[in-house]
Amino acid sequence: MSVLGLDYKLYLKDKNISVEDKFIAEAELSEKFDLAKKYSFKYLYNGNINYQSFDEYINLLNFDYDDFSSYALSINNVFEYIEITHSYSPDEGIEINDEFIDTSFINYIIPIYQVLESQYKHRTFVSSNMTNINFNGITYFFLKDFTDEKGVLNILPEISSIDDFYSLIPFYFWFFSKKNKVNIDVSKVILTKNFKNQIIKANSNSLCNILASLFRGIYYPDYLYSKGVIESSEYIIETHPDKNIKSLKIGNESNSLYRVHSVSKDEKKGGVNRICYTFYDKKVVIFYYSTDHCENLRYKEELRKNLKIYVLNDEDEKLDKDIKLEIK
Repeated sequence: MSVLGLDYKLYLKDKNISVEDKFIAEAELSEKFDLAKKYSFKYLYNGNINYQSFDEYINLLNFDYDDFSSYALSINNVFEYIEITHSYSPDEGIEINDEFIDTSFINYIIPIYQVLESQYKHRTFVSSNMTNINFNGITYFFLKDFTDEKGVLNILPEISSIDDFYSLIPFYFWFFSKKNKVNIDVSKVILTKNFKNQIIKANSNSLCNILASLFRGIYYPDYLYSKGVIESSEYIIETHPDKNIKSLKIGNESNSLYRVHSVSKDEKKGGVNRICYTFYDKKVVIFYYSTDHCENLRYKEELRKNLKIYVLNDEDEKLDKDIKLEIK
């Protein structure tokens, strides 16, 4: 389950708001809750703000507020709560380029930015429109929804180390899976020991390309687009079965080897870098990264039990037995 920010302008409103405008604001919040349910994520929310009374604002998400519509909002379980108060001082040097923000509640908004960056390793909020906001020198991305793909790839967080690569797998996994659940039922991914060893010394730019291309190759491969299985998308990337091998087996299962072009976010194909994957027991196994096209591959690897399995929207699992992967 991925966690995103929710623009505070959606729920902190002027106390003099009209009844009609309040209903409109609550309807917009309800739409954002439906968005979270549809794409399986939660909003990060600072519960400490519920205990505060502001002179000029009301909090539509304060579930103690004596109002039936607020109660109706509270039954939507779409929040990941934190309870942190930041002791903000104007002399501290924290800057947010947002005209609306007020020092009366800034102590409860700052932690949301900080926790998204430090714990969830991304900077993505849902808002009423698409814009960018600078918080203390860092750009955060505000999206209206996920239906307009143009430019959305730019919100993917950058990777500066191999630790970032692994910590960001859940976000990238969710990001590329969210629109294609009906067409492509892939909810479990295995990275083999060999694959991990091959990418451990890759630079940050290569790691960004690998992680994005990996999931694009699973959910948006061009060979499925050419067959009409998936619709046109900016995420589509060149991916095809490798016909230069005699056989590929994992355990007793036979399947195809698929090669993905590892390219930058704005490319669909090119270069010589390739990621190889196959399927096993309704899982995707990512087992090889090559910088020379990965053609005519002959390969063996033992997938040891307790190998981590990344599971979409659930707790990660482990393999329950050793399995041999062999390509001839």
